[in-house]
Amino acid sequence: MSRGLRSVALFVLFVVVVALGRHVALGPTSTTSTTTSTTTTSSTTTTGLPACQGSDFTAVDDGGEGAAGTVFDAATLTKITPGDCTVNGYPLLTAQDGTGGIVATTVQPASTSLTFPQSAANAPASALTVASGSSIGFSYSFSDNSAGPACPSLRTLNVGFAVNQSVATITLKFPATLCGNGAVVVSPFYALSA
Repeated sequence: MSRGLRSVALFVLFVVVVALGRHVALGPTSTTSTTTSTTTTSSTTTTGLPACQGSDFTAVDDGGEGAAGTVFDAATLTKITPGDCTVNGYPLLTAQDGTGGIVATTVQPASTSLTFPQSAANAPASALTVASGSSIGFSYSFSDNSAGPACPSLRTLNVGFAVNQSVATITLKFPATLCGNGAVVVSPFYALSA
């Protein structure tokens, strides 16, 4: 094979790998700006059960821990409405400061380069059936290293399961600052033991 033909073959292979790499999804992403526009989707199962909504749950911040400018936190959502519902995927988050103003965030699904302290948070997304009185959770991480760009205060998170649905509101146990241009990494929803 000639050198020129080999170069063309390598170039074509490179283009195919890059094109395929762009079509592999790590999961849904959510972007919330100060204009409160959200562009994302959250998947639910089609088992005949309704999809869960934020209003089905009470939400509690489990309290965070952190080191070297990275905060790890988790939330517990307990179903308070009757019947079962389904959830599959990642939470949709909107952050607010202490006055209720929207804090610009970019929510990204966790990758293998980040390990949450809760082992269930490191598993892939899976379909969950949530019964009345049972709980699910999710973990999240962000930078509070004030050496970076502006760091707005973070007081509450609104958790949704799908765009334009109701949300469950979480008041953080401790006020936090959200640095790193508002990047928040989230785990998929996971079941919690009773």
